[in-house]
Amino acid sequence: MMITKKQVSKSDAIRTADLLSPIENWQQAATKFYNLYKILMQTIAVREQVERLSTYKGALPLRQYSSCELEQLRKVMFDELHQLVNDMNDLPCFDQDIERLHSHTLKLQQQSKRIQRALVLSSLNAS
Repeated sequence: MMITKKQVSKSDAIRTADLLSPIENWQQAATKFYNLYKILMQTIAVREQVERLSTYKGALPLRQYSSCELEQLRKVMFDELHQLVNDMNDLPCFDQDIERLHSHTLKLQQQSKRIQRALVLSSLNAS
């Protein structure tokens, strides 16, 4: 049986589509994480400035993140990202790359949710 050019192209397209989906998902998750991380950094800077200049030294509203808590979250996010990069550098084969990429995508999405939650809680107004 002969394989036609059309069949080869279709087969290559399927493999490419199988590869692109995890890469695109990872790219979206990484971009969202990066953008939220930048906002977190800006929020920490503003919160620290407000806390330094504030004459009111009382407690923050219930469940509102302090600059220290935001900084701890930033450090955890940085460490997680560093771990993901190291993890990808240690893979011996392509199949594991795709599986690991999917796992990292899920981790980035989870970390993005943590940042979003912290940003929402850090912006709550006192009632």
